[in-house]
Amino acid sequence: MDQPKDQADDAPPPVSWSEQKSYDFDNWYCTDPNAQVICLIIVNIVCVVVLGVLFAATGSMADKDGLDFMAEVTWMAWGQLSGTGGSPDGWLWSTRFVGVLNALMGMFVFSLICAFIEDAINAKLEGLRKGRSKVVENGFSLIIGWSDRILPLCQQLCLANESNGGGPIVILADVDKEEMDAFFQDNISDSERLGSRIVTRRGQPIDIFSLRKVNAMQARSIVCLSVEFDADEADAQACRTVLALTGALTEYGGLSGHVVVELRDVDNEDIVRLGIQNFDEARDLVKPLVANDLTGRLMIQCALQPGLARVFSHILAFSGNEFYFKDWEKLTRRRFADVCFMFNDAVPIGIKLAEEVREVNEEDGTVNYLSLTVNPPGDYVIEDGDQIIVIAEDDDSYFPGQMHMVETNGPAPNVMDPEPEAVTILLIGFRRDLDDMINEIDKWVAPGSIVYLFSDTPVDERMQILMAGGLNESFDNITLEHFVGNPIFYKDVLKVRPAEKSATIVLTEKAEDKDGLTSDSRTLVTSLLVRHLQKLEYGRFDMASKCTLVCEILDPRTENLLSMASANDFICANDFVSMALGQIAEEPSIHTLIYDLFSPEGSEMHIKPIYLYTEHGSTLNFWELTALARTRAEICLGYVLKGSSSVERVGDRTSTADWNDAGNYPPYDEPVLNPFNKDKRITFWEGDMVIVLSED
Repeated sequence: MDQPKDQADDAPPPVSWSEQKSYDFDNWYCTDPNAQVICLIIVNIVCVVVLGVLFAATGSMADKDGLDFMAEVTWMAWGQLSGTGGSPDGWLWSTRFVGVLNALMGMFVFSLICAFIEDAINAKLEGLRKGRSKVVENGFSLIIGWSDRILPLCQQLCLANESNGGGPIVILADVDKEEMDAFFQDNISDSERLGSRIVTRRGQPIDIFSLRKVNAMQARSIVCLSVEFDADEADAQACRTVLALTGALTEYGGLSGHVVVELRDVDNEDIVRLGIQNFDEARDLVKPLVANDLTGRLMIQCALQPGLARVFSHILAFSGNEFYFKDWEKLTRRRFADVCFMFNDAVPIGIKLAEEVREVNEEDGTVNYLSLTVNPPGDYVIEDGDQIIVIAEDDDSYFPGQMHMVETNGPAPNVMDPEPEAVTILLIGFRRDLDDMINEIDKWVAPGSIVYLFSDTPVDERMQILMAGGLNESFDNITLEHFVGNPIFYKDVLKVRPAEKSATIVLTEKAEDKDGLTSDSRTLVTSLLVRHLQKLEYGRFDMASKCTLVCEILDPRTENLLSMASANDFICANDFVSMALGQIAEEPSIHTLIYDLFSPEGSEMHIKPIYLYTEHGSTLNFWELTALARTRAEICLGYVLKGSSSVERVGDRTSTADWNDAGNYPPYDEPVLNPFNKDKRITFWEGDMVIVLSED
């Protein structure tokens, strides 16, 4: 029966003869174990036949005929093909047989020689691909381990080396070298390396041979990354690596640089140094950085003061302003208050003391070592050997000049900082080190504050983990409340009523064998649900001011998607920790400075409203703003101009010329640290903020 017309039209076209034969050959060649031998025989027969026909066509063996002619032509063709010569030797076929055997034996011996040479060459090339040769660089940055932080850390080190025309970055990890090289080729182009060279070697971090292969003794700084999913095992491996570096390499000359160690548990900070007998040497040589503790402290500060994450990222990234330490002989015997007005291209923030001060706590007997002071008193006199700590673009971009004398038209307004009020903080998500974060919150907030824990971990189980990790049995300022539910389910998020909380912190729970982008997906969904409920309560434009939302992410690609959640702040943990590791690798003194800035004791970074310093509508330059901050015992680092201010600025969002004519300074809603032109006058309005270092 004939097919319908439309069905016949839809029938696939017939397979061509060539396609069918090609398909049959592929199947035969892949399935027949003798296919290669058969192919070799067929190819030889075809070649002999072709050569025989060509010899016959050119008149060879014209004196022969019949079967004798065919045999001689075939012999000649084979002889030329095999290299035996194929010369006619009459009817001595026995001699010809020996010639054939000789040709086969010659081919076998020659093939063996070629195989041996090929193996030697391949072994050498394989050694180059596998990175078995010793690194002969000097004064390089060495990274030990492989994790999600490897890419942003290498990018930061490339930026740090840019001013010197680039430098070598050596990586030792238990990952195939070809895989590491392909990863960097795909993610960091030659132009993005800014002259730096990335050298990879495969090996075990605790293996002395591997450490000597990467010439760890000559590295100017070593960064040990945390590579295991389990926190205890990760810190244990970090301790073993430090022991190998500081102990086992001693007989080979010891280390030339310091070691920056990424840890997962704050309780292991001192343990990682126990392998070094001399305590002072251990503090100088090993710089531990607890990644989760650092990001946790920043999230707490951002929840209380939105915008700080961008400020810290701006300072810790090598692409912007950075911390620098330098002593200036001409500043000796000058007051610190005077020094604050002597740098056109930098902002002094503290002093690194020429001699470390040893302080003993009389209550518990603990010993503290004071090596630097942030925001010292204005009457502090710079001693010989003291280094000025500044924020500047580059280490050679600033120098002290004449002191700028300014008139402030009186002190700052007699307005006190608002008294801290009790807050309600919602912590969404659960991880092993959450106990440290809760203990830290208790230090930052006012009495009567409440911390709500919301995750799918049962209350008994979470408390058991938190107490085992070191959660305080009692708190001075907070009380804990618990919710159990899935943070990505709308009905569960609805139960915790995020619109009624002062701040919401969404933690990213890293899953084993999952990349950062996958873990960020849950954070993104939770953030969208929280903002949706807050928008229903307060509206689109007021929700951000009523309820602070701070998110932790692991992959920087999530940043663009977070704009949909309208988060007040977000922290890309991998980028932020990599910035801190890179800064400490370049300047070990920054280790102490970072911990000081993130500690509730002493001076911290704050973003304060402009009305504390001057009246709305006042026009000031940076020197005048600095002088007003000094009257409050603060250091002015910069400012944030609010683009959505209720008072529209002259020339707002037009050309740069209008900005200059109007006395305003772009960009809006972004922190401006260490302004390029400190003499430029700016009109400050309601909503503008000042970035300062102060004790509260």
